[in-house]
Amino acid sequence: MTNFAKLTGFSAAVLSLCATGCGLFGQSSAPATTAPALSHPEVALMPSPYEEPASTNPNSNENRAATVALPSSPWSNERIAMNQAPQPLVQAWRHADNRSWCAPIAPSSDTALMGAHARRSSFEGGWAVEFDKQGLAGIGRDGNTCATCGRGAFGIAGTSMNRDSIDEESVAAAWNDGSRAEYQSTDEDPTKAGAVATIVVPGQDCVYQVWSFVGQEHLNELVASLRFVDSN
Repeated sequence: MTNFAKLTGFSAAVLSLCATGCGLFGQSSAPATTAPALSHPEVALMPSPYEEPASTNPNSNENRAATVALPSSPWSNERIAMNQAPQPLVQAWRHADNRSWCAPIAPSSDTALMGAHARRSSFEGGWAVEFDKQGLAGIGRDGNTCATCGRGAFGIAGTSMNRDSIDEESVAAAWNDGSRAEYQSTDEDPTKAGAVATIVVPGQDCVYQVWSFVGQEHLNELVASLRFVDSN
C-alpha cells in the first residue's frame, strides 16, 4: 500500500510493531504476517492463491465441494442513524478531507463496543476513531503495547488510501456485494498481536481499516457489526 496515513497515538506504535510489515497504513518491503484464520459465520474465506486446485475439471466433485457461497456483507444491512453512531466518529468524518468519497461506518453492536469510550483521532487525509477501555490491551502513550491500559484498544478508520491498494492475491475474505478484505496480525508474537482488517467496499473510493488489540475474535465481531451511518 502507498499513501502513508498517520493515526495519532496508534500508527507509530503499530508501525513499530510491524517491523516485519503488517501493512497497516502503509506497506513495508517485508512480507506481512498473516493473522489466524477467521471463524465468524458472516465472513467467507477465500482460497489461498498459492494452492493448486484439486482438479483442473471445474465440474469435479473436489472443486464443487470447494465452492463457497458468499454471504451478505454486514454493511449491506440497514443503515444506523447518525445519532446512534459514536459521536467522535461522526465528528471525525465531518471534518475529514475524504468525507465525500468515504462514507462513515460504525459498529452497531453493544457487544462489539465492549463498553469502551470512543475518541476522535487525527488521521491524515481521512477520519478515524479509537476506543478506550481500562483493562483491555492497547497502546500506551509511550507507543508500546500494553496488557491492560486500554488506550486505543480497537478502532475504525476511513483512510485516504486508494482502493487499488489491496492486492487481490492477498484477499482473505469476501462478501456477495463485491466487498473484500485482507486480514493481518500486528505482531509476529501471538502473545502481543492484535489484528487488522483492511476492507474495500463497492461504491466507496477509500479503503477502510479496522483493528483490535483485543484479538482476532473481537475483530471478527467488530467487522460483522459494521453498518453505514445515515449521513443524509
